[in-house]
Amino acid sequence: MSAQPVIIAHRGYAARAPENTLSAFRLACAHHAAWIELDVQATRDGVPVVLHDTSLARTTALKARLTAVDYATVRTLDAGSWFSQEYCGEHVPRLEDVLSTVPREVTLDIEIKPSAGRGSTGRRLCRDVLDLIDTHDRIGSAIITSFSLPVLETIRAHHMRVRLGLLGHRSVFRPSLISQLQDVQATFYFQNVLTMSRRLAGRLAEHGIGSGVFTANSIRAFAHARSCAVDYVITDRLEEAHAFFEI
Repeated sequence: MSAQPVIIAHRGYAARAPENTLSAFRLACAHHAAWIELDVQATRDGVPVVLHDTSLARTTALKARLTAVDYATVRTLDAGSWFSQEYCGEHVPRLEDVLSTVPREVTLDIEIKPSAGRGSTGRRLCRDVLDLIDTHDRIGSAIITSFSLPVLETIRAHHMRVRLGLLGHRSVFRPSLISQLQDVQATFYFQNVLTMSRRLAGRLAEHGIGSGVFTANSIRAFAHARSCAVDYVITDRLEEAHAFFEI
């Protein structure tokens, strides 16, 4: 494990700009983020876009599920005003827009939501994400993560080189976790910062699996992550995290 964890900007610099927007990703890059986390789901017509919630209501005010709306409509929505008027007119970006905007030296942690990975639509999304990563030559600077093992299994069945990570909320270590990770050849495991332990981080390290926590947004959370000796810390508060872990 590294002496200092890698700091991952959660949904871009989400404390300073509207989450999962190009402005948030650009701001994270401007503040020296080496890794950026984002969420991917598909519109009704199958376009991979960057959005956390299953509904568009919270960040665009359109009271509809993403899967019920075509991209032609999604692209017209204002995804910035909810955060501040400074970002009025910000859009829900396509994954392709993010891959084109974020420099290749920045690693993208692309999370596929469990609800977005089900059935034939989910399999299509997984293939489309892989195709976009390949097209933009990001295999070396991207990982795909999910709370869903079936999503990771689908990804692995289609691509042997892409790096995978499982997300979880476990409060107690179970040996089955290691075998689950090994079955899909995942090399990362991220857990809620409140339930991560030094023992779990150590067991993961013994098997060559990187450990990380989400979403650490306070000095107390940063201190717990440090005490667990994790490799990665996902945070909304990029500058605060950099300052803490550089001490």
